[in-house]
Amino acid sequence: MRGQSQFEALDARKQEILTLTKRITILHEERSHILRQLSKSRIYSPSEGTVLTNEIEKREGDLIRGGETLLEIAPLGSWCAKVLIREFDIPKVRKGQSAKLYVEASPHMEY
Repeated sequence: MRGQSQFEALDARKQEILTLTKRITILHEERSHILRQLSKSRIYSPSEGTVLTNEIEKREGDLIRGGETLLEIAPLGSWCAKVLIREFDIPKVRKGQSAKLYVEASPHMEY
C-alpha cells in the first residue's frame, strides 16, 4: 500500500513537472513575441536636432498613429531670437555676442 501511494505521488510530481515545463515554453514564446513587438515600436527621428517638446515622457504608453506629430525637433546650428533688453543693460551687449536663452515653457532647457 505504501509503495503504491509513493508511486502515485511520484507520478503526480512528474505530471506537475511536465505542466511546468510546458508553461515555461509558452512563457518563452510570449517573451520572444513581446521583444519582436518592442523592436518595432522604436521611434527614429528623420533629422538631428534639439527636442523642443516639453515632458515627452508623459506620452509614454500612448497609441501613436502614422503621421501624427509626436514631438518637435529644432535643427542643429545657429538660432536667432528677438529679445527685449532693459535700457541699462544695453551697454553690456555686443553684436555677435553669444548668449544663453531660457524659456518659461522649458526652464530646465538651455538654448
